[in-house]
Amino acid sequence: MICWKNKLEIADEPYPEFNFASESEMEDGIKRVYFQHVMDKVVELVKENNPDWFDMHKEVFFETTDYMFELTYDENTFSKLFYEALGFMGRNFRYRDDDRFLPLEYFINRYISEQSLDMEHYFLHNTLLKLTNTNNSLVIIDTKGEISRKKSILTTIHGRYRTVGYTDLRAIFDSLFPAYSSKCKSSDSEAMHIIEILNHVNGFLNANIGVYVGDCHTTSKVAAAMSYLSYHVIAAGRTKIKTVELTKSMKEKIKANLELLNKVGKLLRTDGGYGTIIASKEHIYVNGMNIRAWLDDFGSVILTKVIGEDLQIDDLCNSIETSHRSKRVLRIIERGVTRTKDYNVGIMFKASELLMCIVYTHNIVENRGILKKIGETPMNVHDVILYAPV
Repeated sequence: MICWKNKLEIADEPYPEFNFASESEMEDGIKRVYFQHVMDKVVELVKENNPDWFDMHKEVFFETTDYMFELTYDENTFSKLFYEALGFMGRNFRYRDDDRFLPLEYFINRYISEQSLDMEHYFLHNTLLKLTNTNNSLVIIDTKGEISRKKSILTTIHGRYRTVGYTDLRAIFDSLFPAYSSKCKSSDSEAMHIIEILNHVNGFLNANIGVYVGDCHTTSKVAAAMSYLSYHVIAAGRTKIKTVELTKSMKEKIKANLELLNKVGKLLRTDGGYGTIIASKEHIYVNGMNIRAWLDDFGSVILTKVIGEDLQIDDLCNSIETSHRSKRVLRIIERGVTRTKDYNVGIMFKASELLMCIVYTHNIVENRGILKKIGETPMNVHDVILYAPV
């Protein structure tokens, strides 16, 4: 006969850390750690290395509510609820999956936004820099298909992945630490959103990367030009463009219009949305000059210089697939099916990305992963028990 009273008493105690070496799937002697332990340790590290953590979150909430409301929690309560909300959304749970999730509904609806998640991404990245002095030099960009539930007979098949769902536009650093995540239209290519990614990575995170890598749909002529003009970032992905020879006349034309090109770069740094507009148009005229054609020519020159370099692009592009798989493991609840409204998809993707940052930081602190070569990473979620029912 099962004693339910004893079960409840055991559940109230802190989660112990078990050694699963006796089980067949853990023959290598690796210890697993409970997800809650990971969250508790990392949140203290983040607050310790970012003294203005709570003040910045209060300011973000104040701005997102049009300066009408202020936070009503103290720092400890807010940090506890904020990271519990991250764990709930990032692991793809539903409120009815566990009674412990029900109190989070009010907090998530009121305090969780894309701006607050971006701010937490900044704090996690800053914490990693202080702990490891990591100097990331490039980002790898790719998209990942996410399955959704079919809610209507009129639901259409995803344009690129042939599934019912969404596209997750992702970027990671060369250390495989997550750099960016956002919902993307199936009709858009990664190249169309390159400025939004760079504005977040270099402008918001202050990462100062100098190269970005991706597949052919990530590295286009106009994307190469825009990334260089805005942040001096070199596009070094796979490409099928024809090489061009930089003649003396081309050099003179570029020098003559350099001021105008620099103004385009300044405009792109101001608002990444302009990058999507420019990339989606064939012709853009300013004072009778086709700026779009100039960007294509300038991008061709950049890509021609890059084609001859040996950058191990294949290995780099394969490494982001490792990161994709880790994110799928985090969202394995409900078979990985994204169960949310369209306007909340971006928040769900960012929350899962932050969980990857949290696990990465924890593994670095606990020396659970050492980066030896491309493809190896501390981003290992298999040693974390993602859910422990009461």
